[in-house]
Amino acid sequence: MQQEEISKPYHDFIDTHPESGANESLISLYKRLFELGLKSDSTVLELGCGVGNFTKLLAKRVKRGIIEAVDLSEKSIEAAKKQLAEKTNILFTAADAVKYIPQDKNFNFVTLLDVIEHIPLSLHGNLFRQISTYTDENSIVCINIPNPEYIEYVREHETANHRPIRTAASPSSTSGRCRFRNDFL
Repeated sequence: MQQEEISKPYHDFIDTHPESGANESLISLYKRLFELGLKSDSTVLELGCGVGNFTKLLAKRVKRGIIEAVDLSEKSIEAAKKQLAEKTNILFTAADAVKYIPQDKNFNFVTLLDVIEHIPLSLHGNLFRQISTYTDENSIVCINIPNPEYIEYVREHETANHRPIRTAASPSSTSGRCRFRNDFL
């Protein structure tokens, strides 16, 4: 499948879902990062930034550090850039998270919030090998996976209002290979 075919539903998503801002889930995840040590000078890689709702929260705290925000959809990246145009410490890039090579080479935090379930399981190994090249033993990789039952519902009832889930990760497919810490995967 070509990159444009894969990213088209994500481009279309922005047209069917007006900017919603930060919801309760994103605010909760932001607070958790704060508890885990997010600071003004932190370096953060946000894989799957969408239209920048979580990026906007990160930017409230990360004022002297760097945020690299990546999304597959060029249209979403353009919306994020527009929303955060005044921020000079955010680099937005339209790219595939699995293949992305960041500008910074050592991040304090890497986030994949409601993203990994959209990446085929067959590419998870490549994704985590790539992430390991720009993290160290002090880095924190934060993964949030939506309710697995909701993922199944969306997959079964996919409509124009839902982004496709290509090959959903389930807790049983990931938990055996990952360590859980502080309620993040």
